[in-house]
Amino acid sequence: MVDPVSISLGVVAASLLAKIVEKGIDKAADGAVDAAGGLLAWLRSHLSSSTELEKVIDVPDSPSRVATLGEVIDAEIVDDDDLTELRRLVDGVKKEHPGVYQSAVGHHIIQASNSTVTVSWPAGDTPR
Repeated sequence: MVDPVSISLGVVAASLLAKIVEKGIDKAADGAVDAAGGLLAWLRSHLSSSTELEKVIDVPDSPSRVATLGEVIDAEIVDDDDLTELRRLVDGVKKEHPGVYQSAVGHHIIQASNSTVTVSWPAGDTPR
């Protein structure tokens, strides 16, 4: 049986933040704060002692910086209420900006160019 891949909430939040900054949607028109701006503001208020957030904001297309921020979020955001709020903010971005969520988290789509790829599915598991 193939083990499922698990992505932590911290990694999802860090990836979303990187895409939000990269696409410039963290700066809402007329100062209005949507889910994207809310996620950024919330992370800033909860990770004030870490420099990793600002590093991702400075260079959002750095996979190593995004991964490190994900680890920091997972390590520092452990309170149940904070985790619930972070999930709510991530879900808000997913709802308001589905394209950003898609590009940050993916949809388990595999693409290959000029390659031979063999995919084996476990018995009884049907690809969708």
